[in-house]
Amino acid sequence: MTVDYREYIQSKEWKAKAKAAKHRAGYRCEQCGVLKPEHLLHAHHLTYERLGNERKSDLKVLCNECHAEEHGIDVYKRQRIRRPPVKTMAEL
Repeated sequence: MTVDYREYIQSKEWKAKAKAAKHRAGYRCEQCGVLKPEHLLHAHHLTYERLGNERKSDLKVLCNECHAEEHGIDVYKRQRIRRPPVKTMAEL
């Protein structure tokens, strides 16, 4: 069964999972450790493999800044960050 991401993210089921993840994380960003109110934290999918049936380990709680960075967005300029291509060991 295919799950529509945009529809799912608006569902009561997802909101309950996100809330539980934030509670488990102690309302702290799991990247930088900042303590934030629930509404300023995001439950970030580490994988979409089990979308709709996520395991606890599929989610990471991030503050707005770390979540934007995770997606390669400059949180202040609201634009994608240009990252240099990753070199392989053979290229180094």
